[in-house]
Amino acid sequence: MSRSNLTTRAGLLLVGALFATPVFAQNFALPLALSLDIQPPSPSPRQSVTIYAATPTLDTATAFFDWTVDRVRKPELSGYGNNSIRLTAGDVGTSMRVDVAVTGVNGQQAQSSITIYPSTVALSWYAQTYTPAWYQGKALPTPNSVVVVSATPHIVINGATLKPTDLVYTWGYEGRDRLLTGVGRQSFAVQMPDQIDVDQQVRVSIEDMDGRIRKEGSIFITTTAPRAAVYRLTPLGGIDPRAAASTIPAFRHETIDVQAEPFFFPTLSKKDVRFQWTIGGLIPQGSPQNPFVVTIEAGDPNLESLPVSAEITQAQPNNLVARAIASVFMFFK
Repeated sequence: MSRSNLTTRAGLLLVGALFATPVFAQNFALPLALSLDIQPPSPSPRQSVTIYAATPTLDTATAFFDWTVDRVRKPELSGYGNNSIRLTAGDVGTSMRVDVAVTGVNGQQAQSSITIYPSTVALSWYAQTYTPAWYQGKALPTPNSVVVVSATPHIVINGATLKPTDLVYTWGYEGRDRLLTGVGRQSFAVQMPDQIDVDQQVRVSIEDMDGRIRKEGSIFITTTAPRAAVYRLTPLGGIDPRAAASTIPAFRHETIDVQAEPFFFPTLSKKDVRFQWTIGGLIPQGSPQNPFVVTIEAGDPNLESLPVSAEITQAQPNNLVARAIASVFMFFK
């Protein structure tokens, strides 16, 4: 046999030996993953809370869950398949530690714990809509107006009250999250829908810098229609805010000044709205300096009443118009 044939045969034997050698796979035991989830994430005082134990590597129906609350074992909450428990949170400033140990049918074990800190958050809002200086009520949101929502949390951890300015705020609305996020961002400005009687839900999530707590809150804000009212001016040049009515008594040949007031238009200045008066079916020429005031004099001795109305409008984006009409009847003696 030639040297070349021997070499070829030796190579074939070597290749065959390599492919004939059995391959042994090593089994590396992966650590059992176990996590706890709280709903709601940070409950209010005395609120019912549910804790879920999740493990992707075990069948929760056959695994044994052993629960402990504040280091006291809870046999009544433990058992096979008991991967969730329901508890009642304490007051603000208290805490509740929850531990769970899980054992699978193959003997795999894992433990996890979580601490619950009850907290509160108050949400308030104010609308950037026009009201007269003397008006003591709350400005209401109208279509296309801007509303500012503010959050005031009360969070206590280990006896220390967390400063609201040190917390992380995440704001959202209309199904969109994280529209505004940052430390100390307690306020959030939102533009209301362009229709009346529409609810706008604003949400906020509040977390501490160490990720120990996540407090969530939401508020619904409803749009309303702009409004208007007509008042009789007093001899001193002012109006009586209590005198808005559907009728105004007057004497014949008496000169009367009446003033229209807008309410809740999406502006902060009366200069941004337009006034259109109608008196007895006629449209008077108002003063450019004071378009919201007209002077009326009943010269007809047979005139008993006179309808007066003021239409107040404001141009809006997308060719929309904010509008309100106030009407009164003047009765003459």
